[in-house]
Amino acid sequence: MNPNLPDDHLQPLVDRVTEGVDPAAEAASLERVAAATTVGLLRERGLDALPPGLAQRLQADIDGFVQTDRKVVRPQFGPSVMTWTGWLAAAACVAWMLFFGPAHPGLQPKAQPQELARQLGADPDVLRVAFGPGTAGEGGEVLWSNRRQEGVLTLRGIRPNDPKREQYQLWIVDPKRDAKFPVDGGVFDVTSADGTVVIPVDAKLPILEPTAFVITREQPGGVVKSQAEKPVLVASVK
Repeated sequence: MNPNLPDDHLQPLVDRVTEGVDPAAEAASLERVAAATTVGLLRERGLDALPPGLAQRLQADIDGFVQTDRKVVRPQFGPSVMTWTGWLAAAACVAWMLFFGPAHPGLQPKAQPQELARQLGADPDVLRVAFGPGTAGEGGEVLWSNRRQEGVLTLRGIRPNDPKREQYQLWIVDPKRDAKFPVDGGVFDVTSADGTVVIPVDAKLPILEPTAFVITREQPGGVVKSQAEKPVLVASVK
């Protein structure tokens, strides 16, 4: 369909492709597929397996939806028009993949911190930056991959913290975003007696060109913007 056609030309075309559609049936289909999608997402996050009978009914609903030549519920064309076809198809595809399709790489468990450190350490394109000694302790290093958007902190001799009172928080300085507002890299605890810890970087935004990695002490759960007078550890990219 040509998106540049005026509304009075588009409406007859929409009427033709939606003729005979039962809105109530479409709504019921959407609800069933949405339910399947929701349960699938919860299952990926640890929900127990579905009872066999319910799983079979969900599969039958999804099979029927995917194999039927569905049309959109007839809309009235205008500047805020939104048809159901894309949403229904997307929901059906997501539900199908979550329940019955091959696992998507993005849904696989992430590598353990030590394994991530090993992978990044073997990558010649990874940025490796040292933390000098600071008020938190001896220091360590950070490995960061712009290509993978993954990183890991390996710290040693760091003073253990009480998670009920304070947590360490990582910040990533990226001038291509805004040097005045570092990106939150996640909070973490140090509980080992020798202060050794390996922590994956949990960047809340894509990192473009990091120039420094900074660690502060913050309230439990971390903060949106640090009010700490000075960081406890700093790793500057040279």
